[in-house]
Amino acid sequence: MQKVRRISDVEKLKDDDSVYISIRLSKKLVTNILLRMPSLKRIVVPKSIKHISDPSVIRALESVGIRVVESGRGRGRPPKHSEETIKIILHKYVSGEDVASIALSTGVPARTVYHIIRKHNLRR
Repeated sequence: MQKVRRISDVEKLKDDDSVYISIRLSKKLVTNILLRMPSLKRIVVPKSIKHISDPSVIRALESVGIRVVESGRGRGRPPKHSEETIKIILHKYVSGEDVASIALSTGVPARTVYHIIRKHNLRR
């Protein structure tokens, strides 16, 4: 799959059925891509790019049979602690266990335990 990371990358595109675009979708960008890729069926974009792109452009693409798909990869640093660890921390906190013992039993620093509790709006 070819990638478009800046507008100048559009000039290098060859006809294909899908393309990855990591910049905001605009009418001008999409028009130039469609001129170079007439058999285009799918545009893959990061979730953050789809949300800032012009909705009328996405609707127009879908009306002509071109799907705009989110890549599924998130931007930024991935979470350090698993969902299971976070559930355990929250369950222990709600059950009345103090933060220091939660930190010892899970191996998560107390400061992080406080952060997780605050992030989930839990108070005793």
